[in-house]
Amino acid sequence: MTSSVFSQDGDVLGGNGKTLTGSNSPRDPSLPWFSGFLSHEDLAIVDPTRGRFLLQLRALATRRRQILTDPTLSHEDRCRQADNLALAQPNLLNSSNSTTTVSSVSSQTHSNMSQSQKPATIVPPQSQKIQSAAQGQGGGVRLEDLALTFQFAPSSRVFGFTDVELRSGGADFEVTLDNVEDYVELMAEFCLERGIRRQMEALRQGFDRVFPMSRLAGFSPSELRLLLCGDQSPSWTREDILNYTEPKLGYTRDSPGFQRFVNVLTGMNAEERKAFLQFTTGCSSLPPGGLANLYPRLTVVRKVDGVSDRSGCVNGSYPSVNTCVHYLKLPEYDSEQILRERLLAATREKGFHLN
Repeated sequence: MTSSVFSQDGDVLGGNGKTLTGSNSPRDPSLPWFSGFLSHEDLAIVDPTRGRFLLQLRALATRRRQILTDPTLSHEDRCRQADNLALAQPNLLNSSNSTTTVSSVSSQTHSNMSQSQKPATIVPPQSQKIQSAAQGQGGGVRLEDLALTFQFAPSSRVFGFTDVELRSGGADFEVTLDNVEDYVELMAEFCLERGIRRQMEALRQGFDRVFPMSRLAGFSPSELRLLLCGDQSPSWTREDILNYTEPKLGYTRDSPGFQRFVNVLTGMNAEERKAFLQFTTGCSSLPPGGLANLYPRLTVVRKVDGVSDRSGCVNGSYPSVNTCVHYLKLPEYDSEQILRERLLAATREKGFHLN
């Protein structure tokens, strides 16, 4: 746990002396409590199409700023190159390259750029407007051809509204190269702050009922992730398996079949351990403390079905599980190799065929 102390107001101060907000200065009461937590990159994760498009517009604005401040260009060249900036060609969307660039409508202008003036690398556009506006254009798509306005349009009608103005009179305010940076910031502010404020306030109220959010500064991000999500890289030792699993109904801790099971689990890699936990418990992670704090404890019983050989082994059968109670039904196999193959095959099975 990271070092922390309590301030006179009862707030938890981290090792750097900052409050939960990350700043010693009081927060603007007009801003939501989560202001500044999320970024453009986060938006690209939760809303890939819109997030990537905004990243592309940011790159376009950055490239324009670089051109207009380039001391090696004449005033006429700056204006011409800035006016010729466009979004990338739609046919690059399906290329093997994972990124595209801000292009110029004028290929001659592009060829005359110096090495320092090369286009910025950006995320490929996903907007249907770009694809439709680019029909018949050999270079790129001019921003003005997209007919964007300062409005947010939801991705589905289920949200109950068709558009929201990002600024006063936004429906009549077109997005151009001169104001594209304002558009990007206002759109991101709506998606990451203003537009989700009610939901985030509800989240905070619910969280505070369990644990006051004002006390979270006493934990590091990795500690919070462990407490809330469990160990995302589960590990165990042979002793952990022997001490914190329950062999029953045909198995004991000394049974050859159970010992083979212990050996197989001990030899699993990280991805195999996660798949095993997902199969047996319904969750790919362990609680803090590992197997010792798994509840109910993992129970392993001998599964008897199919045709067994003289030793009682059923090599053609597969393990099955009652996930809710962490109850693994494991046939007895005559080798660790067969047990490992059957167990890993079962963990890859989707649905309830092996329940």
